[in-house]
Amino acid sequence: MSSAVANNRPIWGFSGFVFAIIALILVILPMTSMLSPPAQDAATTIGEFAAEIRKSAIRSLTGAEKPVPVVREQTKAEIVAGYLYIIGPVLAGLAALLGAVALLRREAYPLPMMAIGLGISAVVLQYAFIVALVIAGACLMVAILNNLGDILGS
Repeated sequence: MSSAVANNRPIWGFSGFVFAIIALILVILPMTSMLSPPAQDAATTIGEFAAEIRKSAIRSLTGAEKPVPVVREQTKAEIVAGYLYIIGPVLAGLAALLGAVALLRREAYPLPMMAIGLGISAVVLQYAFIVALVIAGACLMVAILNNLGDILGS
């Protein structure tokens, strides 16, 4: 009999699981809009967008010059949200990597699998949310362009 005690603590799997939970929180946090205060309601935003399309169409028809774009400074909440959009997937990838290392080191099976699964889920969740926003924006553009005659007043 050997007097050596097997050191089979799930260090890699547990750390991967913790990173996966943190990544999932960091991915969901910007989606909840907790970081930025509401600027204005959706009807006002859509109305301003339609008015800008109308002005742009009139400028294009009359041959007027384009106005100089106004550069607005980002708020602290927007800067933090931008960092979270980068840090979340990085931590999720690190979690999946730590889970894979734990599996290679033959740690207990559930923690590494949860780390890998939650890490991949965090990345998929973020990109699915971004795709949903792009689709919603495209639908809004199509709706505005279909009603362009009403917007231009003809």
